Amino acid sequence: MRQLFLNIIYKGIVPFILKPLTGVKYKHSEVLTEAKQFIIIANHNSHIDTLALMSAMPKHKITEIKPVAASDYFGKNKIRGFLTKVFTNALLIPRSCAW
Repeated sequence: MRQLFLNIIYKGIVPFILKPLTGVKYKHSEVLTEAKQFIIIANHNSHIDTLALMSAMPKHKITEIKPVAASDYFGKNKIRGFLTKVFTNALLIPRSCAW
């Protein structure tokens, strides 16, 4: 069920919104199908980076993708944390350090 939900969002809805809004183009995304593991780092121009990267992922890997997000912002309250986890499958981590 989660696979279907995320595929509808990232393969059905997001690309059709992002293309006219930002002009995003998906080139050579087939290499993501061939790789078993990979790390992709966004340049953080906006929160749209995560949506664009998630929509470029192969359908069968969409539930395995775990964006990393700052818990102080994306988990600021229970609703925001819940929505972040449900819609992006994010791993929320603290930014503070006890060094």
